Amino acid sequence: MIRVVLAVAVGAGLLAAAVPAVETVRVSHADARVSGALDSVESAARTLAERNDAVTAPGGARRVLTLHLPRGTWGSAGLEHFAVRPHPLGNRTVVRWRVDGGETVERRLDAVAIEPTGDGFTRRDGGRLRVRLVLLDRGEERVVRLGPDGTGAR
Repeated sequence: MIRVVLAVAVGAGLLAAAVPAVETVRVSHADARVSGALDSVESAARTLAERNDAVTAPGGARRVLTLHLPRGTWGSAGLEHFAVRPHPLGNRTVVRWRVDGGETVERRLDAVAIEPTGDGFTRRDGGRLRVRLVLLDRGEERVVRLGPDGTGAR
């Protein structure tokens, strides 16, 4: 009987010690997935700007990407908020996101001049998000416009 009680107590102690570490890893994994998706956006925008001619009309060179934003699983925290907004200081984009249990993270997309369509867009959950990149000529500067492609942004 004492062995059973001791085994349960040791097991409960190990579980209590492990749960915070598992949660930290879940949040870190989800943040890394969002950051990796943004790396893909910047790389695609850079390639688009380097390999294509910019035009003034909305029908310039374009690329569509599918971003895989984290959903809550046993190994990864879910996405709580993902917002793409114009940077207040010109043709740049700021992305803010928060995963369940984590802090709000902010990242500027400035590999090339990237601007969101309109006032930007917001996503409230993980999963697939298709985004469209379009290369435009703005006089002295080449700008890549970033926006949702079809449904998926709310």
